[in-house]
Amino acid sequence: MLNVITMLCFLGSMTQVMAQCPLACNDQIQVSVNADCKAEITVDMLLEAPGANCNYNVVLFDENDNPLPDDTVRKAQVGTIIKARVTLGPNSCWSYVKVEDKTPPLVDCAPPDVVMCNAQTYNITPDAVYENCDDFEMFVASDDF
Repeated sequence: MLNVITMLCFLGSMTQVMAQCPLACNDQIQVSVNADCKAEITVDMLLEAPGANCNYNVVLFDENDNPLPDDTVRKAQVGTIIKARVTLGPNSCWSYVKVEDKTPPLVDCAPPDVVMCNAQTYNITPDAVYENCDDFEMFVASDDF
C-alpha cells in the first residue's frame, strides 16, 4: 500500500513539473553571428516562454536535414535557414533559424600614395580588408590618374 501511495505522489509531482515547462516554439527567428562567425542557439531564442529549471534539449539541422554537431551555427550556415528542434521528454516543437552575418567588414586604409607627375610607373598600396565570415574579392574600380 505504501508503494502505491509513493508511486502516485511521484507521478503527481512529475505531472506538476511537466506542466510548468511549456513547449511552444517560435515559427522563425533571425540570428546574427558574432565576430568569430559563430552563434549559439539557445532555448530562450526558440521558445515563446520557456519554463525555469526545465530540461529542454536543442538539436539543429542543416538544409539537408542532417543534424549539426552542437547548438552553435557557424560560417557554413550563414545565409541559410536551418531547422531547430526543442525537446522536453517525449514532446517536441520545431522552429526555423535564419542565420545572418551583420558584422561589417573592417577596412584599414593604407597611407596616401604619392605619385610624381613624370613617373612612368607607380605602385599603389592597397587597403587591407578584414571580414569575419564572408569570402570576398577586392575590386579596384580604377587606378588611372
